[in-house]
Amino acid sequence: MKSFFIGTVAAGLAAGATYLMLASPAPKGDWSKEKAQMEATFQSEKARLQQELAKERKRSGRVDTVEVDVSKALTPGETLERLQAFRPDANKQKALREIMFHFQNLVSQGEAAVPAIHAFLTLNQDIPYGFAENGRGGGRQRTGNPAQPKAAGTRAPGQAAAQGRRGAGGDAAAPDQNDPRQVLGQFARTETNPTLDFFLPPSLRIGLIDVLRDIGGTEAEAALADVLKTSARGVEIALTAKALDEISPNRYTDIAIGAAKELIPNLPEIDNPDRLDQNAKGYLYEILKQHNDTSFVPTAKTLLVIESGQIDRNALDYLNAVLKDQAVAVLMEAYNDPRMTNPWAKAPLAQLILGQVGVNPRANELLYKIVADPEQNSMAKMMAIASLSGTTGRGALGGGGTETPTDPAVLQSRIQVLKTIRQTIDPNDQQTVATINFTEQNLNNLINGQPVQSPMELMRQMGGFGGQGRRPRGGNGATGAGGE
Repeated sequence: MKSFFIGTVAAGLAAGATYLMLASPAPKGDWSKEKAQMEATFQSEKARLQQELAKERKRSGRVDTVEVDVSKALTPGETLERLQAFRPDANKQKALREIMFHFQNLVSQGEAAVPAIHAFLTLNQDIPYGFAENGRGGGRQRTGNPAQPKAAGTRAPGQAAAQGRRGAGGDAAAPDQNDPRQVLGQFARTETNPTLDFFLPPSLRIGLIDVLRDIGGTEAEAALADVLKTSARGVEIALTAKALDEISPNRYTDIAIGAAKELIPNLPEIDNPDRLDQNAKGYLYEILKQHNDTSFVPTAKTLLVIESGQIDRNALDYLNAVLKDQAVAVLMEAYNDPRMTNPWAKAPLAQLILGQVGVNPRANELLYKIVADPEQNSMAKMMAIASLSGTTGRGALGGGGTETPTDPAVLQSRIQVLKTIRQTIDPNDQQTVATINFTEQNLNNLINGQPVQSPMELMRQMGGFGGQGRRPRGGNGATGAGGE
């Protein structure tokens, strides 16, 4: 907006002079007096505009000028050379403006630019520009070192990625198993639906994929198809598949799904991996979820529990998305996996399974088992019961939250489950009794269309993680109106 204002002021100086010369009526006879008046008017307006320009420059601190010699149009090859030379380290804002100018220049050249772009993409080289959308509020985050070129990673058509190597997006270091915050925090930090909407291109190749999409046509489609068939980067495959689907809907769906299924089990190593590479699994699983592809379910089941005894959140999210109500059997199998020795690591599985309480008998059985287990953490028991009325925000058990039930039959069924639990517990167990009362009141409020309290409020009343289970405020812990 500042640049627009300054440009407007400058244009006003020139336009004012032109108007005075061309728009004013020609005087008759001796017009020296009128000329003097016109000159005085022009000088006054010029002085006013220059004063405003000076104020604006002072207010903004500095005025950046991007100088581009447009006397000779750059060829596509020359434009690519300039894009490869950029290292937005010292003056990132100015460099990014120039980068966007050159990308738009390629788009404006249309199909004439495609051969040069295609040739560069086949080199398997990339230039990171250092920023990517974080998908939350349009902010930007660093994606890696923008000063160093890197190999983009390729795979031969029809061949699997290199075996036995775990690159970006592979198994993360195991957290402290005794710290629930670390166990659940690692799970929560994994992005399962990373964005493809980049306000600024994170790298040269990603920017060129967008350019080819904007150009369109058969040659651009062929160039994008080559990227889809050979790239080993999850973000490139997902972005290219999206671009191709806009140009030729559904034509490349099978190729995109095949690439995702090929790479997920064994991601290749990527030189200087950035945040986009760390989210490679998320991008690839998103392709399978988008097309509701269930052919990968058998493989995803084997990837759900990793050797460290943790849950692969991307695999979990995929299985839950494509199997829907049928996911409980798969999740129960993982829950009972002997490698799952940490109860907090099981929490995300339990949360999804318990979301089917009142609908699926196996989900009911798991809840009864958690509550009856004397070795189970008391806070985990409390939140398992409280989750029956749904959660808001981050899930009580470390995942993305459970949906608030709305079906009256399900709500009544869950109340019956609570009555069954009440009959099996020690009536002197004040924490469990209070939790049952709290949850039953929430379920009745849902039936009657009244507001409910978040289970997180109950956890705060009980002292949170590591609390001593102090008696909740308000006696039996039943909810009233309000809530989060």
